[in-house]
Amino acid sequence: MRKVIISVLTCLAGLGILSTMIAAATPPAYAVGCYGGSCTGQDPVAEGCATGAYTIDSFRYYGPIASLNGALLELRYSSACYAAWARVTGGNSNGGCSSPWLYQGQPCTMVIEGSWNRSTVATWIDAWVNGYQSWTWMLSFHYWTRACLASRPPFSSTYTRIACTGWH
Repeated sequence: MRKVIISVLTCLAGLGILSTMIAAATPPAYAVGCYGGSCTGQDPVAEGCATGAYTIDSFRYYGPIASLNGALLELRYSSACYAAWARVTGGNSNGGCSSPWLYQGQPCTMVIEGSWNRSTVATWIDAWVNGYQSWTWMLSFHYWTRACLASRPPFSSTYTRIACTGWH
């Protein structure tokens, strides 16, 4: 019986059928352009990290910024890239978290925060806007991370948190 199986496999390999059967059983892999620290500061869509990513924390905003009400803020994670980013969808205005969204007279923005001990050591402010949705640059997931809606003066790196996800 063993000789028959070996003979059949040898025959199939000779015909190229065995390699086709093995390739069909292997799930397709998608290429990513970065991993961990090399993803920090990169666009998750351009680097291929958004494919297969999932939301690890989120909330819908309802508060003093009427144009943001109903917006969904998500902390997204890619295991293929070992990186996280913030993404906002919707609201009563547009998908970009910038003016005309104002909070106490300051433009609103999204922030991804990273920390060794849950006090901010690295931040990335929103960068890409695609219609009804916008997202931040990525941050390596070796940090504790969280996503925040924040206000900040134009051309400033300082900001005031309005609402955040938990640390993950």
